Amino acid sequence: MKFLVSFFLLITSLAVAAPKNVVLIMADDLGFGDLSCFNSDSAIQTPNIHRLAEQGVKLTSFHVNAVCVPSRVSLMSGQYTLDCEEKPHAAKNGIKQNVSLLPELLKNAGYATGGFGKWHLGNGEGDHPIDRGFDEWFGFYGGWIRYKYEQAKETHIRHIIPEPHMQLLYEGKEVSDEPWEHMTDLLTDKAMNFVSENKDQPFFLFLSYNAPHGWLYHEMHPEYSATDEWVESVKTKYKLPDETWEQRNLIDYIAVTEHMDARIGDLLELLKKQNLDEDTLVLFMSDNGAITPEFYYTLYASGNNGGLRAGKAVPYEGGIRVPMLLSCPSAIAANETVSGFTMGVDILPTILDFADVPVPPTNGDHPLRGVSLMPYLEQPQKPISPREAFFVNNGQSGVCVIKEPWKLVNLKQRVGANTDLATNEGPTDGWLLFNLEDDIGEQNDLSKLYPEKTDELLGFWEDYNRSVGREMK
Repeated sequence: MKFLVSFFLLITSLAVAAPKNVVLIMADDLGFGDLSCFNSDSAIQTPNIHRLAEQGVKLTSFHVNAVCVPSRVSLMSGQYTLDCEEKPHAAKNGIKQNVSLLPELLKNAGYATGGFGKWHLGNGEGDHPIDRGFDEWFGFYGGWIRYKYEQAKETHIRHIIPEPHMQLLYEGKEVSDEPWEHMTDLLTDKAMNFVSENKDQPFFLFLSYNAPHGWLYHEMHPEYSATDEWVESVKTKYKLPDETWEQRNLIDYIAVTEHMDARIGDLLELLKKQNLDEDTLVLFMSDNGAITPEFYYTLYASGNNGGLRAGKAVPYEGGIRVPMLLSCPSAIAANETVSGFTMGVDILPTILDFADVPVPPTNGDHPLRGVSLMPYLEQPQKPISPREAFFVNNGQSGVCVIKEPWKLVNLKQRVGANTDLATNEGPTDGWLLFNLEDDIGEQNDLSKLYPEKTDELLGFWEDYNRSVGREMK
């Protein structure tokens, strides 16, 4: 009898599946070439992020929008910006209320949901992270926040940004007056507390760093945003001079990036200590490419886009191709690469598929635009079918249409604002056609040589605009 009871208990314990947790980590303005696992020439040391690549799958053709708001719209909704913005742009006006966001879908499936860091998806009625599915939230509404408490306090008091309330921290819906030493540490500590408190149930953690987004050291901001410890570490390790603001900007950039990596390591170690690492899907990505001197302001420009053209705010590859890593030892392959075309709208269906939550065919008024990447994460050699994709950035940087290997770009096609941008060398006028397989640097416009391909991709764009009730501009 005792044997039968023991056998029953064993079978019961085996039948209870371990919770499938999800940890989504987003860096801010980190370039494709900043990480050595994507660019062997990068000197920045990020061993913990590199460990994710060794333990999981690296996506080398992962595309987002060239600025943070539309990237976050796609990430949280599985749709393009024009599908679901209430009206341009979502940072102020939010996402349509009939569109279900990722934390809402997971919460409805029984997940504990926690978000920490940058939101940037609206601050009006019904747009707060708590209203959009997060049980717990600690972070800021706007596009950036100063790293140190005294710096942020000074920014708010001096009103040197148009909306100083965006520099305030919120715990839930209440303004937090909690002082902090450094934002990277504060957000990571809050995230780790959330993991510890929810280790016995499935959870979704969104850790949205402000690193390495500025302000970093600049002639207009002559102080380091990194801690003294990390500044000295970088100066010593790389033997970097610090006589000019440009040199100090580079030191600051490396320091805040390596600091972020170290704290990601602490989070990964916590998952291991809690015996959660085998069944937790960890995703690491950047919201767009790194700032380059071509951007329309240059408070910092030390990022590395790995030789790709341009950077943040421009829909060339340097602005929209970003590092993406996924790791889960029990569910996906290890130390593998997926080189097929993938994009930000794929993340919502991928996470839902991993979590055994039904993937909705539509979201709000339009079809879900992304697909689950789980089949390719399980079998990385499986080819990904070509598909057309659109990247629109609220008028800041034009649009591009991709159906690999072809890419159509127009810097003058805008939705909303009318910001003038400079770009680095290469053609810039009109609809430009590139073959990414042969010309990853996007230097050779083929629109006149292949007019039928130009028309084909332009037709995709025109059909999409009509489907969402938008007029071409």
